[in-house]
Amino acid sequence: MARNLAAYWPKPNFTPRNPYTQQDNFINSGPSKTDGWNQNTRWDHNWTDRWRMWLRVSQGGGSGAPFNGFGTLGSSIGDGPWRDRRVQVSMDHTYTLGSSMVANMRYAFSRYAYRRVPFSDGIDLVKLGFSQQYAQIAAMRGLEFPGADVSSNLSITRLGQPGYTRMANHPMNHSLTGSVSKFTSRHNFKWGGEFRVLILNYSQYGRPSGNYNFRREWTQREINTISSVQGVGLASFLLGLAASGNMTHEPSAASTSKY
Repeated sequence: MARNLAAYWPKPNFTPRNPYTQQDNFINSGPSKTDGWNQNTRWDHNWTDRWRMWLRVSQGGGSGAPFNGFGTLGSSIGDGPWRDRRVQVSMDHTYTLGSSMVANMRYAFSRYAYRRVPFSDGIDLVKLGFSQQYAQIAAMRGLEFPGADVSSNLSITRLGQPGYTRMANHPMNHSLTGSVSKFTSRHNFKWGGEFRVLILNYSQYGRPSGNYNFRREWTQREINTISSVQGVGLASFLLGLAASGNMTHEPSAASTSKY
């Protein structure tokens, strides 16, 4: 398994500062691309000389491809590709009830959809060396490259993207407002009300495929004796002996509020 995971570290392309540890032997740079579009339409119409209305529809969307620092599915640099879509609809009616009284009613709707996934979305964990049962549990929230932190005496840039990269957000809102305005020679009066429905659908998962920490303890002379000159985290990684690990399956949130 360690050999399969280690293959996702990038190959050296830079002369290291320390030829013995080979640290800082890779450097890379590149662009993060973002595309977007917007469209707005408005329609005005006078039904009668007392009743006029307008309808506005706005929509847009975009996508992004962040820089993949490693150039592999095991990269720990970059958020991951994302895509969003926005829709807004507003309709307004104005009625002239008399020479000194006007009524207004407006409805508005908005919806936003956003989804971001890791570069490694959908990776086959079984091919990396994990069991079928492990992969099935991870798939309940999302298959992605597991995190691996290697430290102690030989620190190496981690494998796997930061936690909570995988996210989906789909809020939706409805609002209805109505009012009546009365104008006099000395005062203006206005009565009205508003009703709103706020809908939330949100999920963001921390480590659905697991995260593991590899330190010196397993490869130093005595596991329970702290030493700054013994043990190497990378050696513990190659032996498959993690100091700690976890898998998180956060719940998704869904709610509707009316007021």
